[in-house]
Amino acid sequence: MEDKLKHLRESMDKTVFKDTSLESYERTKILNGLNRNERKVHFNLNSILSFAVCTFLFIGIGAFVFNEVKDRENNKPQSNTALDTSKEEKHQVQNEDQLETKSIKPYYPYIVLDGYYYKKTNEVIQPEGLGEQIAEVKRIGDWEFKKSGDSNEIPPGPIYSVKGKDTKEYIAGKGIIYKEGKNQAGYIVFKKEELVEQPKKESILNSKGDLEEVQIAFGNIIEKVEDLHHFIGIEKRVNLYAADYLPENGPGVDLVYNVPEANIKDNEQNIDGMLFIREYQKDLPPPNSRFLPQNGWNRIKNGNEVIRQKEFIPPSLIKSFEINGISWGYYEDKTHQDFILRGERNNMYFEVVTQGDFSFEKLKELLKKFKQVR
Repeated sequence: MEDKLKHLRESMDKTVFKDTSLESYERTKILNGLNRNERKVHFNLNSILSFAVCTFLFIGIGAFVFNEVKDRENNKPQSNTALDTSKEEKHQVQNEDQLETKSIKPYYPYIVLDGYYYKKTNEVIQPEGLGEQIAEVKRIGDWEFKKSGDSNEIPPGPIYSVKGKDTKEYIAGKGIIYKEGKNQAGYIVFKKEELVEQPKKESILNSKGDLEEVQIAFGNIIEKVEDLHHFIGIEKRVNLYAADYLPENGPGVDLVYNVPEANIKDNEQNIDGMLFIREYQKDLPPPNSRFLPQNGWNRIKNGNEVIRQKEFIPPSLIKSFEINGISWGYYEDKTHQDFILRGERNNMYFEVVTQGDFSFEKLKELLKKFKQVR
């Protein structure tokens, strides 16, 4: 207090108040006034500092948000037209192929009837709960083009109405149910779920079993696999049964042919004659190639006894020959106890596996008709 008044005294000596004396109450009043001014100054400084800090934080947060938005915009995938490197173009093509091969298929067990999917329910009924037969399941499997009578759950057989339920909403078919700890036959109720959406023909790149659909898939694959080969001129002997596009193997293709003249009967069981031909780029073999280890299940048979092998036994070359510009090798596959072929042309392999009665001479004869499609 005395220091503040001393400073006041020094200031007064420099003015007209020089030599003026102050009473005690006056000195107290002046001192209180100084203290109020000092507090007022402190309050103003605190307010200014608080405002400055808030402004700084606001600007900082705003800058951070702006930079985050800008970074996300910069990191967005470029459009297809902006991809100008070969690696990006290849990746783009593979993605497009994967989109094209994506099927319009439901994830649940179904029966197709009159253009609708009927979804499997948990309801099982007794034979007396069945109504009249209204249709039939004609084939079991999963095809791209759905037809009335298709099912991925019920084997071929009658489709019934259900007593006490709307025939347009509920149907039943005979399938397999799990009851009392075992699988047994039972009548399963299906409920109308959704309209069948058929895929575009140009999107089909994989198919088997349906002749029309397989031909559509094969036609689309021709446009994608440059060095595609096919049996030409012997369609009555060799029928295309399945075609699968392999976008990550060249691209390549899996073709399956039915060859009736190679059918055999083994232990009263009929075995269809089949040719499995896989075409792929040399450095991009599919994982199920016979020339690659098969994940530890490699085996050979000694009579009826199966002897597991600790090491993969690669197929061994027996003969070589050339037909239609393809250099072929005839191999013994001890792992599977059979014989296979592998052809080589440019940067592609043609791997041929057989089922049924195929002699070496018969294979050579058939391969004379195995030619480039375009």
